[in-house]
Amino acid sequence: MSYLIRVGVGDFKIADSYSVDYIKSLTQEELNTIISPIDEGLSYMDSLAIEDQFLKTSKWGNHTIRKGYS
Repeated sequence: MSYLIRVGVGDFKIADSYSVDYIKSLTQEELNTIISPIDEGLSYMDSLAIEDQFLKTSKWGNHTIRKGYS
């Protein structure tokens, strides 16, 4: 095998993609019509509720461990 082509990630498929040259040719208004909201890109992931006391450390990617949980 000499190469691999990624055909999708999550809900995004290669058939729905745009070339860099095409994106560079768009006006800001046109660009705004093709940008997907972040929720669309994360829709396949489970949600997670974080208590306020752990929000700051979690936001920066730090591990948060609460007694009774692993």
